Amino acid sequence: DPKNLFFYVIVLRQMLSIKVCPRFIGRYDLDVNFKNRITIDDLAGRFFVNKYYLMKLFKDCYGMTINVYLNQMRITYVKQQLRFTDKTVDELSVELHIESAYLSRLFKKIEGVNPTQFRRIWRGG
Repeated sequence: DPKNLFFYVIVLRQMLSIKVCPRFIGRYDLDVNFKNRITIDDLAGRFFVNKYYLMKLFKDCYGMTINVYLNQMRITYVKQQLRFTDKTVDELSVELHIESAYLSRLFKKIEGVNPTQFRRIWRGG
């Protein structure tokens, strides 16, 4: 909604001018749009700030980079889908706009097991 975006931009500008950490910066967009292809340039453009400043501000606020946060959101979603649906890793990778092999590697790196093993463990088989 353009009114909400305008409001957030005004609040963000005010917070930046008084050096307060804006807790909402970028996070709402990531929480809502984590399934879509998101670039830092697009996100910075939404808030009318420099992308490097946005990355620094996000890390200062949340203690992690935008990419790490986005990957955590995606892996949490994949875990939920593996537990409660019969979707394959290929279907989930298409849904998340990520290559299947990359999604499997990322999942194993974060969870310590591959998606198939995770599903088998979760379902008790």
